Amino acid sequence: MRISVFSAALLLGTLATGAAAAQAHPRKGQVTIAIERAFGFHTWHTEFNDEDDTEDDASAFGLFWLRSETAFHQPRAAVDFFLTDGLSLGGSLAYYNWGGDRDRTGFLFYPRVGYGMGLGDSVTFWPRGGLTYFSEEEAGGNPKYDQLALSFEAMFLLWPRPNWAIQIAPTLDLGVSGSRGDDDFSQRAIGVTFGMLGSL
Repeated sequence: MRISVFSAALLLGTLATGAAAAQAHPRKGQVTIAIERAFGFHTWHTEFNDEDDTEDDASAFGLFWLRSETAFHQPRAAVDFFLTDGLSLGGSLAYYNWGGDRDRTGFLFYPRVGYGMGLGDSVTFWPRGGLTYFSEEEAGGNPKYDQLALSFEAMFLLWPRPNWAIQIAPTLDLGVSGSRGDDDFSQRAIGVTFGMLGSL
């Protein structure tokens, strides 16, 4: 029910009319603040280079409270600044705490660069890429997980109103270096995510 209500709110916002044309074309000095990867579908593959060379595949769909089992798709807060009319520099940050059988806490940092361009009066295409780092610990501090990844987003912003937008983004995160305790560890994840963005 909660997912249905949230989806309906997004749809109504998208259908709303407003003078959003100025926001669709990124301008020098523009600052955006967002809640990213708050909702969506994603799938991921995990590899552990331990005695058994363990591998695992999983998928998840849902909102904030749905545990995804991968840090790459935790909701996060983000700030980006447009250095020119299009070129952006920014990043996102997350802190999370999972309960249950696999109790763990962690944080994630994703600095990135991007280039936004207006597609008509109310849509922005904003591809972005950078490095994601996350670190997390299970209860008691053991084992500890660390991961560095290449991350890419093909972000679309829908501007139903001036100064705020709905984010829709195919995402790709490719782990390049990581560890779980004394073992090598890597994840890769793909998804389609949604979020909300405000522009200053």
